[in-house]
Amino acid sequence: VFKRKVTLPFINVAESGMPIQGRAAVHISDARYCKRFCGRLMENIKMGRSPMWMENRLRSNGIRPINNIVDAANYVMLEIGQPLHTYDYDKVEGNELTCRFAGEKENLKTLDGVERILHHTDLVIADKAGNPVCIAGVMGGLDSEITDKTKSVFLEAAVFDSASVRRTSRRLGLRSEASGRYEKGINPARTEMAINRICQLLIEQGACTVAPGLLDEYPIKSEPQIINTTIDEINDYIGIKLSKNEMIDILESLHFSVAEDNGKIRVTVPDFRMDLYGMPDLAEEVARVYGYSNIPITTPWSAVTKGIMSPSQEVLFKVTDILVENGLSQVVNYSFMDKNDLKKLNFPEDSSVYNAISIMNPISDEYPDMRTSLLPGLMHTLQYNLSKKNDQVAIFEYGHIYEPKRFPLDELPKEYSLISGLMCGGPAENGYPNDQREYDFFDIKAVMENVLSALSIRDYKIRRTNYPVFHPGVSAEFVKNDVILARFGELHPAVLDKWNIKRIVYGFTISLPDIMIFAGAATNYKKIPKFPSAERDLAVLVPEQLSNENIENIIRQAGNKHLEKLYLFDLYQGKQVPAGFKSMAYRLSFRASDRTLTDAEVDNWIETIVISLGKVNVVLRT
Repeated sequence: VFKRKVTLPFINVAESGMPIQGRAAVHISDARYCKRFCGRLMENIKMGRSPMWMENRLRSNGIRPINNIVDAANYVMLEIGQPLHTYDYDKVEGNELTCRFAGEKENLKTLDGVERILHHTDLVIADKAGNPVCIAGVMGGLDSEITDKTKSVFLEAAVFDSASVRRTSRRLGLRSEASGRYEKGINPARTEMAINRICQLLIEQGACTVAPGLLDEYPIKSEPQIINTTIDEINDYIGIKLSKNEMIDILESLHFSVAEDNGKIRVTVPDFRMDLYGMPDLAEEVARVYGYSNIPITTPWSAVTKGIMSPSQEVLFKVTDILVENGLSQVVNYSFMDKNDLKKLNFPEDSSVYNAISIMNPISDEYPDMRTSLLPGLMHTLQYNLSKKNDQVAIFEYGHIYEPKRFPLDELPKEYSLISGLMCGGPAENGYPNDQREYDFFDIKAVMENVLSALSIRDYKIRRTNYPVFHPGVSAEFVKNDVILARFGELHPAVLDKWNIKRIVYGFTISLPDIMIFAGAATNYKKIPKFPSAERDLAVLVPEQLSNENIENIIRQAGNKHLEKLYLFDLYQGKQVPAGFKSMAYRLSFRASDRTLTDAEVDNWIETIVISLGKVNVVLRT
């Protein structure tokens, strides 16, 4: 910005004494997880305080000065970005360091004095005897730390796999300045510079001598990042008109190397920048130096199109709107669960819901699996609300469930969209003068009917459901063309007992992909009929094993095409009804669009219906 040259330190190490080769060694067991491993030997150590200027700079960066050796390592980490680690040379068995994965149940006492149990996914630095002396990129071991009695220091500068360091740091609950830098990524091209820089600083302080030679395991060389683009591309991307010389000056002032090649420019990214990958990143660098306030405001050309919702979004929003209108509140739970909660929901052991994907690094022991049902999360939400004396709970959740195609998992699982909900308490708020009517089966049935009505889904059937979560005698499902649209009913008493809930709870579950098949059907209108309807009441004695659905199906099949409406208006079982039977009364409405029906016609149709009912042992009640 001020066009001033940045003065970078010239690094030169004044070596003396015997070479390091043959006196120490470094090794990498797997180049995928350690890209570079450098080592140096410092001798004739004189422990003491660091210069005041170094201590002040460390404090200003939130690091407490300790001694000249450790302070120099921290200073170089801040200056160059490469973490370093120091070992007492005489405490490293065989004077050899190897980067490898820990063995199962290996342990190491770290610098904070805590005994750490290691995992086979943890990278460690081990001595020649195979004993861990450091958790790579996280924290060193107590047994090899430098002290006031240290005479020689074995220096380590390495680049470890960021994912491995992050995993280990998180598992152990250890966060350090070094681990934070490893997690973000480090360019191995700067490792040699960093280890030489600390040697230079300590030699200048008279704190040590440095053995000639550098140990350097560098299996895969880091190639410089090169971005090919043009001046016009960058100008067009930003919306400015900088000349070639102006743009190159900006890039070179930021330590980019720029070479021209047949109208294009080849930009070599400096090794301390690992956040640039393409032309848009270069354009951002140019724009911030040029000045965002200097960029003119222009309207970009684009083909403007009207934003619309997808059919699945329209269905989802309609369903959630209807549920909210019916008094339910939307909740959002984690996409995780514990498979043990499925047992508490009464699912049999052979149910597919137990085919859940285990999470390698769960956020909590309470959520080790990807969910295969929305109900566990909703039950926890209900349980929590009831424990806080919130007795009126009507909630629903929209979310995905995850079904693996096979185990072991070798591809992404299938995802299904579901909406599930629970209702407990009553529709009215507590307090005078409201009555304390509790939710019943017909409340949740009405909610499901309202949802299907809003989606223009008609001509569906209702039948008993065998869904294990619900009470077998107080539950049902809506079905159309053998596709289950919604399941609903009272939660099974065994489920409530396992969740320690002392209230009656009703629930439902809707599969969005299934209702999408029938949603949005066209509405057919017809004229209001001119002629009156003819109504008849039919009271019959029905064997207990037959349901209302069975009787209605028989009546509709036997009734004439003029049978317009049919509904049950009375159900009775008592002393006046024979054992094994129930009394059911139906109202039938007949209508013709072209004439007024005669009593004789209607009586004839009723007789046909009675004869059909008699075939299943259903008789008229007298």
